[in-house]
Parts: sequence; C-alpha cells; structure tokens
Amino acid sequence: MFWTNLLYVAVLALFHMILFFSIAIMDKNNVAIDMAWSLGFMLVALVTIIRTGTFEPRQMLITTLVLIWGFRLTIFLFFRALQMKGLRNFSYKQPKGTVTKKPTVKELAQGVLVQMGLMLIVLLPVIFVNSSMDSTLTALDIVGVGLWFVGFVFQAVSDLHLYLFKKKPKNQDKLLTTGLWALTRHPNYFGEICMWWGIWLMALSIRGGFYTIIGPLTITYLLLFVSGVPMVEKQYEKNKAYQKYKQRTSKFIPCFRRKGKQ
Repeated sequence: MFWTNLLYVAVLALFHMILFFSIAIMDKNNVAIDMAWSLGFMLVALVTIIRTGTFEPRQMLITTLVLIWGFRLTIFLFFRALQMKGLRNFSYKQPKGTVTKKPTVKELAQGVLVQMGLMLIVLLPVIFVNSSMDSTLTALDIVGVGLWFVGFVFQAVSDLHLYLFKKKPKNQDKLLTTGLWALTRHPNYFGEICMWWGIWLMALSIRGGFYTIIGPLTITYLLLFVSGVPMVEKQYEKNKAYQKYKQRTSKFIPCFRRKGKQ
C-alpha cells in the first residue's frame, strides 16, 4: 500500500505544483508557490489516509498534525503577503539583473520537480503511517506528539511575534531580539525541525518506519545548511546590530543569553 500511495500522490503533487507555479508566473509573484508548499502537504496527508481507508488512531493523529501545521502556515503566509503589500516579485532576471524574462520550460520544470520531490521526501513518515494498518499507539507516539507540540509552539509564537513586531512602522528597520528570539536567532526554524522529527518518531512505532528518517533529515539539512538559516544570516551579515545580536544569542538550539554578553 505504501508504494501505491506514494506513486499516486507523486502524480497528484506534480499537477498540484504545476498549477500553483502557473499561477505564480501569470501573477508575477511567488506567494502562490509558498502556499503550494503548505497546501500540498495537507493534500498528500488527506489523500493517503483516504486511499488507505482504515482511519486508525495513529493515522488520524498524524494527519491532524499535518493539517494543523499546513493551515497555520498558509494563513501566516497569506497575512504576511498582505503585510508586504503583495507580494514579492516573482521574476527571472538576466545576469546583470536589469531585464526580466519569462522562465524557460526547463527552469519551470526544475522548479516544479524540486518542490514536488522535496515535499514527498519530507512527507515519507506521514505516507508510511497512513499506509499502515498498525493501530496500536506506543510511547513513541506520545513522545512524538510532545516534540511536535514544542516545535509548533516555537514556530507559531515566534512567527506571530515577528509579524506583530514588523507590522509597526517604527520597527521596519529594527531587529526583534526578545521573547523566543532572545533564546535563538531562528526559533521558527527550530520549531519546524522539531515538528518533523516528532512526526518521524510516530512512524518509528511501526516496523520499517525507521527508514523514513530521510524525511526529517532532509528538512533539517535544508533549513540548517541551504535555504533557511544560511539565507537569513547572509542577509544580515553587514548589519552591525545583527552582529551584536549574533554574539549573544544561540544560532539554533534555544538557550539563555550567554554570560558576559549584553
């Protein structure tokens, strides 16, 4: 059942991404692509549990967690887009950055396939659980839900705090360094990673679930070394205030302010 579900949602995810990429190209912004990510996760979780048709406690629980994650992220992206007055330009530029052009078929295909592939890899634990008939909840499920909840609180609270902070005109060029942002420079990414490791722990309750570890490993690698933390750090590398903030605040793992730092 796992492999047939994976193949089914792969085809579904492909058409899903093509649709949202097309909307982004026509509307010349990438908000649609951002939302395609969260909505795609929700779609895959729902389709796999419906196709399996067993609706066991673990399946219902893990699907609910993905739906909560996806719904919150979609709403957050929508309001952030409104805050940014719509929205970031989605353009493909020539090397000098002066002329915009439509994406080639190759560029569009690469974007669609990369997003789709990453989505399915991260969702492997969810697809695996929703394809299983195992209904017995274990201590790993409880620990997994607990870790997911910690991650959700970190991400939801830090995102909301940052949104409300930036909403005030006087804070547009300032850094948020209080609340969860005083414990780590990237509380939202810390929360994201915790949630997907929590979901993997639930898959670990089922025989063979260990091998879906590629899911949380992938999202961890992406956020820590590719698209998350590195991009933010690079954006502020010449910001003096951020460099001071960097000296006194943990990069990723939350901890209290380092001694001797003000």
